Amino acid sequence: MNERILDPFLDAGRNFRELGGYKTQEGQQIKFHKILRSANLAELTPKDQEFLANYGLKKDIDFRSTAEKNKEPDLVPAGVEYIFNPVFKEDETQASKSSNDIEKQFGFAFDDGYKQMIKVYKDIIIDDKSKKAYRLFFDHLLDNSEDNQVALFHCTAGKDRTGMAAVYFLWALGVDQATIKQDYLLTNDVIKSYVDSRIEELEAKNVSSQTISSVRALMSVQEDYLDTAKKTIITETGSMENYLNEAIGLSKNEIQDLKKIYLR
Repeated sequence: MNERILDPFLDAGRNFRELGGYKTQEGQQIKFHKILRSANLAELTPKDQEFLANYGLKKDIDFRSTAEKNKEPDLVPAGVEYIFNPVFKEDETQASKSSNDIEKQFGFAFDDGYKQMIKVYKDIIIDDKSKKAYRLFFDHLLDNSEDNQVALFHCTAGKDRTGMAAVYFLWALGVDQATIKQDYLLTNDVIKSYVDSRIEELEAKNVSSQTISSVRALMSVQEDYLDTAKKTIITETGSMENYLNEAIGLSKNEIQDLKKIYLR
């Protein structure tokens, strides 16, 4: 079992993952019990909350929209700081949509869902609201300086808004690109059973093959999505380093502070 995957320890958590253990190109390692990524926290049981409290959770950074938050509020241990930090005004990823809504919107062509996700990854780079959200994300990571105090960041599915936050964070710390991509794509392995069950439900309802294709595209991550984000970053600022500095506002000194906090 991958030591970073925490789902087996939780009753209702999905796509819960440690970012600890990844090595940087300079030979350092990200600390365990410092930073987690996940999907929705709305269904956590009291046992799950106790697990997270014992794990050291202190900050909960929520990238979801207002509608997503209001529909399914986070359930976290007492004393955890909740930070509402929407990346989009509305859920462009469609992760919070029902199967019926998806069929109405994306059930006409096999690549509707795929095209939507490509749009999401362009918007996540160029949208000013997204840039401000990721700046606030780093502000709270920089504030998480005490040992064994954990910051968690999440959205609804824990793969797109959360996935790009992880890409930015790992890149800032100096993790190599292959490892960053591996962490991004790990979502597909972690949520495979969940996605398969959703697809089986749709097949049992005899929904169109176009809808099933769109649902798979919307519920998964693909190299094309990440490549779209990278290409958009290059177009915007020339490099990831420039993007973090110019678009997100992360200075070289702040990157050094992040390394002091999260690396050993």
